[in-house]
Amino acid sequence: MDIGLCFKRFAALLLALALCLFAGFAEELPDDGTTGEALITAEDDVSEEDPQEAPVTTEDDGSEEEPQEAPVTTEDDGSEEEPWETVEISVDWLNTEFVYDGETHQPMAAYPGMIIRVVGGGTEAGTYLAEAVAEDGYEITNPVCAFTIHRAPITVDWDDTEFVYDGQLHMPTATCPGIHVRVLGTALNAGSYIAYADAGRNYEIDNRACPFVIAPRPVEIELTYAKRMGEPDPAFVLTPENLLVDDMDAQAVLDELTLPKIKNLTLQRLPGEQVGEYEYDPTALNAENYTLIFTHPFEITR
Repeated sequence: MDIGLCFKRFAALLLALALCLFAGFAEELPDDGTTGEALITAEDDVSEEDPQEAPVTTEDDGSEEEPQEAPVTTEDDGSEEEPWETVEISVDWLNTEFVYDGETHQPMAAYPGMIIRVVGGGTEAGTYLAEAVAEDGYEITNPVCAFTIHRAPITVDWDDTEFVYDGQLHMPTATCPGIHVRVLGTALNAGSYIAYADAGRNYEIDNRACPFVIAPRPVEIELTYAKRMGEPDPAFVLTPENLLVDDMDAQAVLDELTLPKIKNLTLQRLPGEQVGEYEYDPTALNAENYTLIFTHPFEITR
């Protein structure tokens, strides 16, 4: 066999095979001349348009626009925007003592270069609490202060401090211009007493106590009893007609005088049986509220 002829046939066969392969590859190429790189890009576009891939892209965008992230940013900004720290200060409290005058009072709180507001006041006499309030950013370490409104001192005029027993309650009177004053302490029976004036919580009366007296009422008793020496004493009987008393009912005085301290107690005279005059014994009568004056003593004659 001719070797040169065989080589030519083999070369022709390879050429034919190469033409067939090229023809097949050419059929797969687009008519507009798109290159291999364009095909690769088209495949990428198809993958991006795949609806199954969209949630991945949406989740990425949503994570950037998530509104729930805002509070975290706000908290960080709030801590950073604090303009200052709270400063502690101590104020000076002034004018904490007052005297009642019908006006409303409150103390003053002072601190250099700052206006301090005070809350709380009082009008009536007593002890109160006030509170100091500072500007924003300041805290007062002594914000509360006790202050006092003292009673106003006054002097009263006492009248009607002497009475005579009449069976009624008595007490003196106390007056002060423009101020209502009441008196505590009444008395009925003869004796010495003390009354007290009071003008309420807002006034201090410097002469608050006042002594007063109810004197016993004088009563004249007219008895004309007498006997001869050696005879027994007559019975000493008191009647309203025997009593001379001013401004009181004689029967009422007699009832009080003869109210026995002990049963069957009767009027008696001082002892003695010789000729002469003998005084009556007032201790036999209930004479606490009276001064008994016997106009005629008991007489013994011959």
